[in-house]
Amino acid sequence: MLKVFTLASTAFVAVLALVSMTFAEDFESDKRLNEARAVSKRLISELGQSLKTEMSTNGLVAAISVCKEIAPAIAGEASLMNGWRVSRVSHKPRNTLIGMADNWEQKALEDFKRRINTGESFKTLEYFEVVDEPLERSFRYVKAIETKAVCLACHGSAEQIPASIQERLISLYPKDRATGFKVGELRGAISVKQPID
Repeated sequence: MLKVFTLASTAFVAVLALVSMTFAEDFESDKRLNEARAVSKRLISELGQSLKTEMSTNGLVAAISVCKEIAPAIAGEASLMNGWRVSRVSHKPRNTLIGMADNWEQKALEDFKRRINTGESFKTLEYFEVVDEPLERSFRYVKAIETKAVCLACHGSAEQIPASIQERLISLYPKDRATGFKVGELRGAISVKQPID
């Protein structure tokens, strides 16, 4: 009888430890998700405010510098502060050196396109998971960026982009692929990669 009780107690402790470990992992994932959402929201908010200020003060051509300089600086600051990699990525990047989506991000962007085609709102378009990669294990998160009417002055068709902006974009981004977008299309994503110790 004592042996059966001991086995039952051991099994109960093992199940309790497993439940406890699962709860801890879920809590950690929720914490990481909330942090990634906050960083993404901050980047979108600060970038949007900087663009509006620059456009109203100095015009559209000058606002290009916000995306070229200020957006990477905001992302870099968030990366340094948290020890993460925070960036803007796209399937059609403007800056191919820092904006090209990696394989995981490309799959997420394809999933976003599929979800948009089924009518899902951009407000809910995010994707996250823990990924085991050759060099590290990471919590990865992406939040979709929607093309809005204001974006078309730099990201629309050749007919929509003023000549002065086209000239500036060509001089800054000779390999630019970030044009031809329409309102409501997927422009890219904010990507957050958190290493897991």
